[in-house]
Amino acid sequence: VLGELMDGIKSMIRKPYGCFEQVSSANYPNVLAMELMQETNTLDAKISKSAMSYMDIAYKKLTGYESAGGGFSLYGRSPGRVRLTAYGLMEFIDMKRVYSGVSQEMIDRSARWLYQKRDKKGGWHGTYYNWEKYAATQNVYIVLALAMHGGHDISKELAQAAAEAKESKD
Repeated sequence: VLGELMDGIKSMIRKPYGCFEQVSSANYPNVLAMELMQETNTLDAKISKSAMSYMDIAYKKLTGYESAGGGFSLYGRSPGRVRLTAYGLMEFIDMKRVYSGVSQEMIDRSARWLYQKRDKKGGWHGTYYNWEKYAATQNVYIVLALAMHGGHDISKELAQAAAEAKESKD
């Protein structure tokens, strides 16, 4: 069983490329594979070396997509996008558990930027890449990212997200 598990993990490891979403799509499995190997005490030197090398590449690429005005966008151009920043925040928090190169200052800066994007009505300012009809789902996602980070009063946004979920049954 352990051999099959390691084969599965080995097949997950990918070199990151492209825009923010593509880099994340390749990197997150690397993060999860490392986390699994660490938690199960099954570190494989070759697999972990590849994963760590790829996480180093991914981290450099992802931090390069931070917008000058704050938050993250597909290619680092302003404005930052709330949805991508929320995703990045969760990824960086998870990544920091297995990759020591993640800057806590960058994580905190991203969380502050997201928190500042609140619309004071329980939602968020910012574009949704023409996914406005999924705003309720994305609002929950942003609440989750800030909850993972901690230290922010998101009770109004959490209540709004719960109300939207109840109403939409989504």
